[in-house]
This record gives sequence, structure tokens and C-alpha cells, in this order.
Amino acid sequence: MTPEEEARLARARRVNPEAYEAYLKGRFHWYKLTPADLDTALQYFQLTLEKDPSYALAQVGIGFFWAGRAFKSYFIELERLSHDELDRLA
Repeated sequence: MTPEEEARLARARRVNPEAYEAYLKGRFHWYKLTPADLDTALQYFQLTLEKDPSYALAQVGIGFFWAGRAFKSYFIELERLSHDELDRLA
């Protein structure tokens, strides 16, 4: 292995396997694009962030959740949600 390759591998970010698994489960449910599966996907993306708050793909997944809801016209009546629920969804 060259010194450049060794240096690049040394800089590689370590991934929490539990966070990665939760993220993959979220993506699995997101691809189904049903209201229930989108909600499940969101829960997995949030779990990913609990396991690893710096896991950027989980933030992207939450964005995918909202995009999926908009694409499929599955909107939540936000005025009915409490502040805690809105904070959890954000």
C-alpha cells in the first residue's frame, strides 16, 4: 500500500454499525412510499441520529421523508401537532 493510500484510509470516518443499519432500514421503508412506510422511515432516520448525531445521511433521509410525503400528497395536518411533535419531526 502506498503512503498516500495509507493516509487516506487513516482519515476515513468510522461508521457506527447500528446507525448504518438504522439508516438502511429507513431507506428500505422510504422506497415503498406508502404513508405508513414513510412514517417508519422517519423513525429509522431519527434512530440513526440518536445512534450517531453526525450521520449526515440521516438528515438527508429526513429530507427524503418530506419529499416523499409531498410527492405522494401525504401531508400531515401540522396545526394539530403539539410543539414536541413538531420538534421531533424537524
